[in-house]
Amino acid sequence: MDTLISPEIDSAAGQTLSIRAYTSLLDMILRGEIVAGEAVTERQIAGRLGISRTPVREAVRRLEGEGTLERQRSGALVVRPYSLEEFLQALSVRRLLEGEAARLAAGKMSAEVLAAARARTARLRADGMSETARQDDHDFHAAIAEASGNPVLATSIADLRRRTAMFRLGRLPERVDQVCDEHLAILSALARADGDAARAAVHVHLDNVRAHLLQRLVEVGATPPVGEEPAPPMVAPTPAPAVPAASAAPPAAAREGLGSSNAGAGHPQDHPRRYGRVLRVRGATRRP
Repeated sequence: MDTLISPEIDSAAGQTLSIRAYTSLLDMILRGEIVAGEAVTERQIAGRLGISRTPVREAVRRLEGEGTLERQRSGALVVRPYSLEEFLQALSVRRLLEGEAARLAAGKMSAEVLAAARARTARLRADGMSETARQDDHDFHAAIAEASGNPVLATSIADLRRRTAMFRLGRLPERVDQVCDEHLAILSALARADGDAARAAVHVHLDNVRAHLLQRLVEVGATPPVGEEPAPPMVAPTPAPAVPAASAAPPAAAREGLGSSNAGAGHPQDHPRRYGRVLRVRGATRRP
């Protein structure tokens, strides 16, 4: 019998049936095979996965606890609808956490990991929104979160990314080339061990996700949430050349008086000429 559990998952050492059921069910939800508001039953999922109902029951309980599934008054479990407001709120928190993760990961990622991330970015640019695109994007951000050295931070980022992935309007295939440029700007800062520039590049990346989504809503005639205004996309920071080890840093007074020469550092609001108009978002979290 053909099942929806992939051979890679099936052969993964140490994974229990409940974990495999959880992974497969979550994947079906993220791919849109089970849509928001659709009822989920243990018998239905067990039949689709080709396994018994016991591990499916555990997987369903876990997804309910995480908020992916919700129980209605009738007792039926459905995929929880994800609103635009919730997506934008989660995106704001992602901006904080992923920016900090990039700052911490700067200079800590091996040449092999960076090369693999560049290869995934090149594949995304060449293939567009292919079957591997979502996984490649997930792996890109997960590698940075893991390199931060903070497991709690990495887990929180993974949870938020899973939540925003459920919002299907957040998938913007027309942004593929720009996403690739933004990813490369992040990788360049990480390779240079420039934590501030890495954080700023992540901020540009996520701010552009928000800006394009709001612009798309306007184009289709929808009304953005109150307080949210579409804005032109910001430009990813141009990778700065590596500073030779022998070069001395400029005096503090010069840095304060003339400003930093690192155009990638800081919040986009610190560089209005480079980044363009900043999104005006009510309640948006700003860097102290």
